[in-house]
Amino acid sequence: MNSLDISLDKNSYQIFIKQNIFKSITDYITDLGDYNKVFIITQKSITDIYHPHFLCSESNILFIEENESGKTFNQASNIIDELIEKGCNKDSIIIGLGGGVVTDFTGFVASIFVLSFLWLGAQFNSIPNSIVDDFTYNTVFQNAWRLITASMVAYLFAQFIDVRVFHFWKKLTNGKHLWLRNNGSTIASQLIDTTLVIFILFVGVWDTNQILSAIIDGWIFKMLMALLDTPIIYAIIYFLKRKIDIAPYQ
Repeated sequence: MNSLDISLDKNSYQIFIKQNIFKSITDYITDLGDYNKVFIITQKSITDIYHPHFLCSESNILFIEENESGKTFNQASNIIDELIEKGCNKDSIIIGLGGGVVTDFTGFVASIFVLSFLWLGAQFNSIPNSIVDDFTYNTVFQNAWRLITASMVAYLFAQFIDVRVFHFWKKLTNGKHLWLRNNGSTIASQLIDTTLVIFILFVGVWDTNQILSAIIDGWIFKMLMALLDTPIIYAIIYFLKRKIDIAPYQ
């Protein structure tokens, strides 16, 4: 198995690349250590292909809608309610099985659980023989709500804007001018994303000038990245069109 290490300090992670890797997931889960239950958030069309029932009981497979319409507060609330009813807790593993819609949604749901656990932990005093006292816990996690809330709020609003603007330009141009909808949707959504993240993280910590400067710097950087990845996207689309039949936009 080949792996790609993504170094982001405390948020570092690995990407594993292997043919038929799906059959090796159980080994990876075992290496994660102690856990009580495994839950899978996916789509019906995906389970029809991969049959992930060997990873967990069939009752612990939760389904979301098949497209971008599944990214709603209502569906997130339903999935969270279902996870709670099935006994999901801090020792559980939640797996997002699918593409961007599924993994984005799963990450959002998992973030809500983490935020809830951190909040609950701060509501009760530590037990007498705990190795972590109240002062240490609050010092370490007192700003965790900012990080998680900033991530979730920015994701929701930015994704909503990105998808709507992208499809607006796609419909307006009849599926042409990929560069316009790619960059147009990114410029709009990343302005929202950057503004919300910086504001939620640093309001009351930085002054207004510092916040505005960070928003502008972050937004400009993301716009430049969007412009740079445009030729890469065109190259990928060109390659795919030679290999598979991509239906025209309807």
